Amino acid sequence: MSIYLVFIGVGLAAFLPRYLPLVLWGELEPPAWAQSVLRFVPTTVLAAIVAPSLLMPSGDRIDLSMHNAYIFGGCAVLIIALISKRMLLSCFVGVAVFYAWHAFVR
Repeated sequence: MSIYLVFIGVGLAAFLPRYLPLVLWGELEPPAWAQSVLRFVPTTVLAAIVAPSLLMPSGDRIDLSMHNAYIFGGCAVLIIALISKRMLLSCFVGVAVFYAWHAFVR
């Protein structure tokens, strides 16, 4: 029985901090300065997730060598995304470049 109480407690602890601000202040519009700052949050979070994966594939040090296939795959994704504006094509090309670079360089 106590495990169910733990599940309910953890669920409420995760749900309420996200839900209550929407209920209490859902119709209020944030100030212009807050909107201008919050506009960059998704890009910043994505960069914070992707950059360590590309630059530190082993997890312990930055690898900028020619053997790092992650950098070349990431650059291919960036270039194709900027040119074509097609996400699926960018992902396929990035994966293909990664595996080709990984196969031929290593």
